[in-house]
Amino acid sequence: MQYFADTPTGAWAELLRHEEITDPADLAGISTRLWAIQIGEVELRAPKLPLSALTSAPDKYEVCRTEARRLRATGAVWIVTVSAALQAGEAAGFHVGTAGLIRAAPRDGRVVVHFGVLPDAEGWCAADAARPEADLLGYIRPLRPR
Repeated sequence: MQYFADTPTGAWAELLRHEEITDPADLAGISTRLWAIQIGEVELRAPKLPLSALTSAPDKYEVCRTEARRLRATGAVWIVTVSAALQAGEAAGFHVGTAGLIRAAPRDGRVVVHFGVLPDAEGWCAADAARPEADLLGYIRPLRPR
């Protein structure tokens, strides 16, 4: 399986949620490449699950795995769903205004999952040895409830 986020904020959030990073001091230990990938036109299928299942902790993952198996059995090779890592509305980007950067309208982040290899996908390294900004931690839905 390959996972793609629809925004850089979503990609960072997925990584930080998975690593259970909640303390800004821990961001100093993050250094990774961030890629932009063109995957082309694809048929996306959405899981039929409640938000609570799509954003659950690892002990509840079997519900999502069962739904993924169901979709794959119907021929799906792509699944699109809400980002488990980003809170609602936090995938918003920024506009450049006369006074600097202005936060764009709220939008929900999405994750695209692909089963198999993508030999025709084209990618570009957007950042090398990058780390996320600390304010991103406020946008993340924690992996485990606090």
